[in-house]
Amino acid sequence: MGWTIGAALIVAIIAALSFIYLPRIKNPVNSSSNGLQQFAGVKFASLNQPNPPNGKALRVNVVGQQYIWRFDYIGAKRLTENRPVFAYESMVVPTNTTVVLQINSADVAHSWWIPKLGGKADAIPGHNNFTWFKISKPGVYHGQCAELCGNNHADMLAQVHAVTPDQFQAWLDQQRQEILQSQQLLSQARKQGQGQ
Repeated sequence: MGWTIGAALIVAIIAALSFIYLPRIKNPVNSSSNGLQQFAGVKFASLNQPNPPNGKALRVNVVGQQYIWRFDYIGAKRLTENRPVFAYESMVVPTNTTVVLQINSADVAHSWWIPKLGGKADAIPGHNNFTWFKISKPGVYHGQCAELCGNNHADMLAQVHAVTPDQFQAWLDQQRQEILQSQQLLSQARKQGQGQ
């Protein structure tokens, strides 16, 4: 009888703690006053991921594809002369800023997992999953795909680089310039190929 009562008591305590902490896990917190403020008021649609209470968040679309992660910075167009910004393998984020992730896949099932930033989130073709994190000090956080997604699954690594808001803005500007330069070089190569 004691074992049954003891086990039931343990389950009740775990359930109570889960309900106490669940809102803090599910609902994004506000970006800090020393975080990136340019995203104030950026709205985005989601059926199951609320905005932070003050609406200040950086939104990143995480796309898994065999065998690499792509990070599309939604809303960063305003900060980079209305040009899209994206990166592969390494996500760069500002400190003290709520980062909301929309996670999906371009091909097969993947699983986004950076252990120090939270639990796993599946990346499924045709379905969006959402999660969020907020990092208070600069650093590098390592992770990998946690779903067997093919022959090179072990090579599908991910990193999150947390930098100061000023460093993040400088990175956005540099990334935009590199993307524009690559697009121009590709356009020139196409024109030269058509001329031959």
